[in-house]
Amino acid sequence: MIVLFLLLIYVYQKDRHKEPLSFLFLLFVIGMISAGCSLFSSILCTPIIEFFQKNHLTFLNLLFFTGGFEEGWKWIFLYTICFKNKNYEESFDMIVYSVWISLGFAFLENIFYVWDHEWMVALLRILFAIPAHACYGILMGYYLTLYRKNQKKKKYLFASLFLPIFLHGLYDYFLLAKPTYMLFVFLFFVCLLFSRCLYTLFQAQEENRRFEN
Repeated sequence: MIVLFLLLIYVYQKDRHKEPLSFLFLLFVIGMISAGCSLFSSILCTPIIEFFQKNHLTFLNLLFFTGGFEEGWKWIFLYTICFKNKNYEESFDMIVYSVWISLGFAFLENIFYVWDHEWMVALLRILFAIPAHACYGILMGYYLTLYRKNQKKKKYLFASLFLPIFLHGLYDYFLLAKPTYMLFVFLFFVCLLFSRCLYTLFQAQEENRRFEN
């Protein structure tokens, strides 16, 4: 869990005008609630998920019922609570909000995995899954920020939801694929995802500075 809290602190420090910690901790808890909502949605849709699995529709299953539920619930809470929140004063704020919700989700999800699996699974999740959740949060917050600046461009609203869902589905698909060579595809994908999201984070900071100046 150290990695998770380091990521939270890192994003918090990148924010020039710090958000109230009480509000950020509330978002972290909301992220945990979104994990519970995602799990409950999956249970409700168990017959449909099993149908997809039996018909070898693996990618669609991961896209709609893993990435869709997980990123969808995060997005619903982020948009509902933060889009018009009084604390939202600069464009970088939405990324901070989104990452805190995403890592709240990852925190509770990791507890579930550690409870049901051996320590190696927990280690792999620390190295890959938790940073990946932060990446989805960065992209979600960044595109929602662009939409808030120009609400006529619905493509940004679309991207804020469906880009994290699509990337989450790809992540799980490459990770769970059977052929050995797919492990290298997974590692290559993760490197691209992490580097792109770091670039997006720095880009958002620069845009924020230019806007203020």
